[in-house]
Amino acid sequence: IVYRVDGSNVSEFAVLPDGGTVLSLLFTKDGHLLAGTGGGQQAKIYLIDGNGKARVFHEPPKATYIWAMVRGVEGEIYAATGNKGQVFKIEPNGSKSQVLCDLKPKNLLCLAFAPDGFIYAGTDEDGLVYRINPADGKVFVVYDAKEPEISAIVFDAQGNLYASTADAEGARPGRAVADKPGGKPDQKTERPAGKGLFSLFKSDKPKAASQPAKGSTTAPTSRPDGSARATSDEDAEDGSVTTPTTREASLLARMGRPVIGGAPGAKSGGNAIYRIDTDGFVTEVFREPVMILGMAEADGTIYTATGNEGRIYAVTPDADRTVMLAKLEAAQATCLLRLPDNRLLIGTANAATVVELSDRYAAKGTLTSKVLDAGQISTWGRARWNATVPTGTKLTIATRSSNVENDESEAWEDWSSEMDATYPKSISSASARFLQYRISFETTVPDATPVLRSVEIARVEPNRAPVLTSVEVVAALDEAKKPSAPPKVKMAAGLSSFGGGDDAGGPKHNWVVKWLASDPNNDPLTFEVFYRELNARRWIRIAKDVSESLHIWDTRTVPDGKYEVRVLAKDSKTNPPGTDLSAARISDMILVDNTP
Repeated sequence: IVYRVDGSNVSEFAVLPDGGTVLSLLFTKDGHLLAGTGGGQQAKIYLIDGNGKARVFHEPPKATYIWAMVRGVEGEIYAATGNKGQVFKIEPNGSKSQVLCDLKPKNLLCLAFAPDGFIYAGTDEDGLVYRINPADGKVFVVYDAKEPEISAIVFDAQGNLYASTADAEGARPGRAVADKPGGKPDQKTERPAGKGLFSLFKSDKPKAASQPAKGSTTAPTSRPDGSARATSDEDAEDGSVTTPTTREASLLARMGRPVIGGAPGAKSGGNAIYRIDTDGFVTEVFREPVMILGMAEADGTIYTATGNEGRIYAVTPDADRTVMLAKLEAAQATCLLRLPDNRLLIGTANAATVVELSDRYAAKGTLTSKVLDAGQISTWGRARWNATVPTGTKLTIATRSSNVENDESEAWEDWSSEMDATYPKSISSASARFLQYRISFETTVPDATPVLRSVEIARVEPNRAPVLTSVEVVAALDEAKKPSAPPKVKMAAGLSSFGGGDDAGGPKHNWVVKWLASDPNNDPLTFEVFYRELNARRWIRIAKDVSESLHIWDTRTVPDGKYEVRVLAKDSKTNPPGTDLSAARISDMILVDNTP
């Protein structure tokens, strides 16, 4: 099925009679649409008229895939095919064709016309970029990439070629990118003109070549009367031409990392966009752990459609800048088209959609937060934000809460009503452990939008009692023998003053009361320590306002006998009276025997 996109309207335009997968589209010279297919025993190119009626235009012999098509000066069609690696030259009316070139790789995945009239093709298997003379089919390998697959080729206005790769093994989850540290290029640096791969080969000009024209799916529209040259507004008054090589900045300063081609196993992670200038010099201008599935060029910026996270990038080599424009819901952004009004149309897979990106702000958009976890059931307070809301725009917030983390669960409450986000608001959602907020952006002014920089949502977690997990009472002398014993315990055991003797200061008299305690609210705790004779009712306090988790008890102040020790933990230091809580724990029975 071929769909037609007209503004914001998308409609079914044509249904191909024999089915198949549509792999490439191209307009003929008279404005009809060609659709190249593949996937069956025989690939077909269909011609679709203005009413959506399709008929077979041509069947390239023994081809199973029509990966790409471009149109020549006279309206002839060039088709890149698989899986025999052939480029077919097809008559404008589709009546017959010839094999222009037969290449070693099985699939030719992309085609593009250069401003000088040559055709460039990218392949699978070896990741080769070929130059093809459309007049006689002679070929030359321009570049051998480290990656096995060249997925797209585009040219800029200066005739520089950009080739992208799509190695599936390099497509790990992508990352957000920002301007690289270290500043940006200030101005172009001149360098002497040199002979690279392009200049060494260009002596054999295509007889049907033509002068530069914008676009890469159709050949330039005028024929040459000699060797081609690049012209610009910088041409001298005496008729001499300033060549692009003397006007371009230093490759290392402008365009990133210099690269060399092709040794197996030597590639870096991810996939790349390579820039091949008019002298054949190659630089890497982009590399990310994504599959680059489509490209478009405009005004020095390369727009890229990628998988496996549906990321759309804008790469501006002259500014040494890469920006992630969008991360789509679909996993694969497979192709894109830049329209004259600067909009981008993006085709996706998983799921199949057509997405529009525009340099104008949408009338409305929403941002839904990830699930926020308070750790415990909490009461939500006020929401505060740092935002700018210009005239003609609106920013609102809604919230919802739940005690179930899965945000698709029916256990979540309904979204609250929208609240004006221009000043702090109290959250109306019920007390719960989890919270989500949803920010809505609206504008009635095409060139203005609300800007949200940060959101803060206060919460009040109900106070919970401290937790005492153990209370132990052990002889100081026994505790002091442990390597981890603190100096206070060793002193109580008499080891510090008497070298481990069991006389004065008294291992028989000093006991170590130690405990383990925590607070669910992370409140600081203070402790009180009590004792009582076994089976007695009244507790006698021996220490209060203890901040550490042990106390030395000198038992010479009590008669010999059986005793219990109680430790009380309190969080009153940070909680007002009436809201503070405590917890207590009683030790096992100990025997005090201080009789000589």
